[in-house]
Amino acid sequence: MIEINYCNQCGAGVELRVPQGDNLPRYVCGECGAIHYQNPKIVAGCIPEWQGRILLCRRAIEPRYGLWTIPAGFMENRETVEQAAARETDEEARAKVDIAGLYGVYSIPHISQVYMIFRGEIVDGRFAPGAESLETVLFTEEEVPWEEMAIPVVVRGLKRYFEDRRRAVCEQLDDLEEGVRRKVVWWAEAHPKCTTRRRALRGGLPGGAGRGGSPCLAAGRGALRWRRAGRFAGLPRWWGGRRAWRSCRAR
Repeated sequence: MIEINYCNQCGAGVELRVPQGDNLPRYVCGECGAIHYQNPKIVAGCIPEWQGRILLCRRAIEPRYGLWTIPAGFMENRETVEQAAARETDEEARAKVDIAGLYGVYSIPHISQVYMIFRGEIVDGRFAPGAESLETVLFTEEEVPWEEMAIPVVVRGLKRYFEDRRRAVCEQLDDLEEGVRRKVVWWAEAHPKCTTRRRALRGGLPGGAGRGGSPCLAAGRGALRWRRAGRFAGLPRWWGGRRAWRSCRAR
């Protein structure tokens, strides 16, 4: 709690006591009776994303001069938290972002702050150090200078962010594999004269292809392998099935 000596309403002295009807000590004016409430500050921050990497700023101010963090700062009056996050990103990293949504809320009770971290996509890929930053750099997860981060709660948020991103990729791979299986089985049922129909049904999943299984399953398996290797990151979910369909049709 910040110490207050005088009332900001009438200028008289104040005392720290529990007001009537309250259960916590407040600074109360002995003359006009004004109660001076103190509440936590809201810090709005953003994880700016660009082509699979995130943008971090190296601080040019104290505290934590020279260490890395996301663009973040205290909310101003008459703005929303989304506007605050976008404004701080513009001020500290000279980047325009489209706020995608709230990512996490973290309480820091010992300094009476609440961090609200948003995800945002950099609009045009442009960024540069602002007045409060020494430099701004795009990082992959492996490149993040974890030992040189300024704020522990930001480290927690970023580690959770990368874990969630990996989990989302695994779920996409599972969906892709299931999509390939359904496409292959559907095509085999719809084309009984196909010479690979029985093998397609017997193989069932792309994992059985390439070892005497259907060539359409092998094509689907190849799509999954490329996807896991990081190639063709923008493949739509039906791509493996379409490749499989063309493979069988060619036969």
